[in-house]
Amino acid sequence: MKPLLLSRCLPLALGLSLFSAGDAPATQVQTLGLRECLALALMGNRDLQLERINSDVASLQLYVAGGYYDPILFGQYRREAASEMGGFDPADFSRDTFYNADSQTSQAGLTGRLPTGMSYSLGGSYAQSDGDREGWNFSSHRIVASMSFSQPLLKNFWSDAGRLNLQLQRRNSKLGKLAVERIAQLTVRDTEQAYYAWVAARDIKSNLEELLRSRSRLLEATERQIKEGTATDSDRLLAISRVASLETMMVEADLAIRRAEVQLISLLGEGFRQRAEQPFVPQELLLAPLADASLQTSWSRGIEKRPELAMAEEEITKSGLVTRFRRNQLFPTLDVVGGYGRKGSSTQQLPPPLIADASAGDAWRQLRAGDVPNDWIGLVFSVPLSRRAERGEFRISKKLQEQSQILRERQEEIILREIADAVHGVESGAQRIQTSRRAKENAEAALVAEEKKLAGGKSTLFFVLQLQQDVADARAAHVRALADYQLALTHLHWSEGTLLEQRQITIEAR
Repeated sequence: MKPLLLSRCLPLALGLSLFSAGDAPATQVQTLGLRECLALALMGNRDLQLERINSDVASLQLYVAGGYYDPILFGQYRREAASEMGGFDPADFSRDTFYNADSQTSQAGLTGRLPTGMSYSLGGSYAQSDGDREGWNFSSHRIVASMSFSQPLLKNFWSDAGRLNLQLQRRNSKLGKLAVERIAQLTVRDTEQAYYAWVAARDIKSNLEELLRSRSRLLEATERQIKEGTATDSDRLLAISRVASLETMMVEADLAIRRAEVQLISLLGEGFRQRAEQPFVPQELLLAPLADASLQTSWSRGIEKRPELAMAEEEITKSGLVTRFRRNQLFPTLDVVGGYGRKGSSTQQLPPPLIADASAGDAWRQLRAGDVPNDWIGLVFSVPLSRRAERGEFRISKKLQEQSQILRERQEEIILREIADAVHGVESGAQRIQTSRRAKENAEAALVAEEKKLAGGKSTLFFVLQLQQDVADARAAHVRALADYQLALTHLHWSEGTLLEQRQITIEAR
């Protein structure tokens, strides 16, 4: 059996192979295999489609959260004409100066963050001015290049809001993929159960059809015996009554098949409903192989494989990240800050009518030579006096983490109970198959012996008809035992979380 790949290209990849049967004539009976049903159900399941969209959204949110570390490039250009008439201002003595100036300023830089929580800034500015001040013409060039940083040492050192969001989005992305796997397993489980219920309903009807043929032959033999004088009208009426009651059971069997078909078609999605008008029969038979079921082994598989348990673990991890962040917020703010820069300037001031013309080259030369450097380093400290909000948030996060742990333990208990029930169902189903097979074989042997006795005139029609019904009941019980065992196996694989693995279905990560 080839692996079945569930991905975004699944509708196209499988649509070419699965729907080719739709070109067949309307009167042709099409076979429908379990694997085809699983492919159709995985393509058409709306819950699975919605969960895949949720998973895609979670992945995109992780992509967005990664922008926290993206550097920001900024720039600015400004042209300004300014003038001041001077005059005495007791609030600002510098305004006694009068001037007219045209200036152009530009700035550019880069800011960002590092995984350690450090924030940095690299930038530079250039300013050029021309005009007159207090009757003198002037020209000026000024260039500044600088860098600065701020590194938390206590608060926001372990984690800050941006880093916490990125870590939480990573977990949400994993949760999205696990949710897709969970819905896929449920879809496969429900589809298998509906498929085998449909097969069982058809097998039960086949057994009734065989019984109807046997009783019809017996009715014909009885009518011949009446003509020969070896049977009575009461025997014929008894045979007719049993044939009529069986025909009623056939109607009920047809209804059961139609209901099973509707249940299966509802799971296969819109794609199959387009071909549902065409008659179809199952490809697989109820030949469930007996398998060994170990409770301890199944428990180990369930704890390792069940997506619900993995999702609960992710929630614990998320709550732990929040608790770690809230604990770090209890610390006071202590940041080491620093920076370094260089400047270069050139200024010329001349009386009219001379025109001032400062040299931009001199300013660039000073900048390159580092003639006017400056550097600084220091500490920034702050702390709320009560830290009431921080303490409250930390206590809340601890309670939520405790809650997540309890939810995980409860989920594990539910899963272990489901697995235990499934293992017991498989064990009981295996015993039912063996006992129902023996009962069917014994009933068939008894019917053959009684038919021989009837042919020799040593039995009655009533006993033969009763044994025929016993054979039909035994065969139906065996069919139900096979179907229930197959459903029990499906439920066990689902409860272990290995259903997709057992069916060789792969969910492609995006």
